[in-house]
Amino acid sequence: MIIKNFIKHQKNNPKINIGIASLLIDIPEDILEWIDIDLNRLPLEYDKLSHLNLNLNLNSNLNSNSNFNKDSIEYKCSKYLFKKIKKHTPKFREQNLQSWAKHIDLMLRIDKRDIRKIKEIIDWCQTDDFWQSNILSTKKLREQYDQLSIKSKIGKNEPKQNGIEDWGNE
Repeated sequence: MIIKNFIKHQKNNPKINIGIASLLIDIPEDILEWIDIDLNRLPLEYDKLSHLNLNLNLNSNLNSNSNFNKDSIEYKCSKYLFKKIKKHTPKFREQNLQSWAKHIDLMLRIDKRDIRKIKEIIDWCQTDDFWQSNILSTKKLREQYDQLSIKSKIGKNEPKQNGIEDWGNE
């Protein structure tokens, strides 16, 4: 079954566009002229003389917003977690903070997390004996966020009780 104008009716999905671009590589120039494709949608630079200039860095093509400014909140938050980890693990290797910033971006945009609360969770988990060895990236921070949030509240809002005798007074 062939779907006419399949490409034309797809949303601008980078994965589909990369797949389409990789298929177009082997098509001769004279046949490419017959194909009705909006080449501007492809994540590659198209040059009619050299067909497709495939600088296929798939990671950067999957998200056009892959570079975060060093002044962005996503980058700063990633750097903050990294510095906290380095305090208790000085030999922790350098990380790709751009990649880390993507997970912070997802936490803010998709998960609708508050940046102040993210900072509180980072502060708490990097002082907790168990969690500081388990949260070593923003990806793990995002995956464990709900659990960290619950665990960080235990003991904070509970009223202090002297003992069993106080149970009847409530």
